[in-house]
Amino acid sequence: MTTTDLPADQAAFDFNPLVSPHREDPHLFYRAARAQPLRMSPTLGAYMVTRYADLRTVIDDPATYSSAAAR
Repeated sequence: MTTTDLPADQAAFDFNPLVSPHREDPHLFYRAARAQPLRMSPTLGAYMVTRYADLRTVIDDPATYSSAAAR
C-alpha cells in the first residue's frame, strides 16, 4: 500500500522516511504528527507514537506494548 492509496486524512500522516518530502525535511511531519493521536503507518507497518505522554505510556508498560507476539 502506498500513501496515495490511503484516505486523505490518513495519507497526511503516513510517514515514509525514504521519500519526498519526508526525506528532505522530516521536521515538518514531526511537528504535525505531535498534534495527532497514535496512528498506524501502513507504509512502515507499525504504529507511530509521536507525543511525549503517549511514548512514556508505551515505554513504562512493556507488558502491554510488546512486540513479542509479532515474532
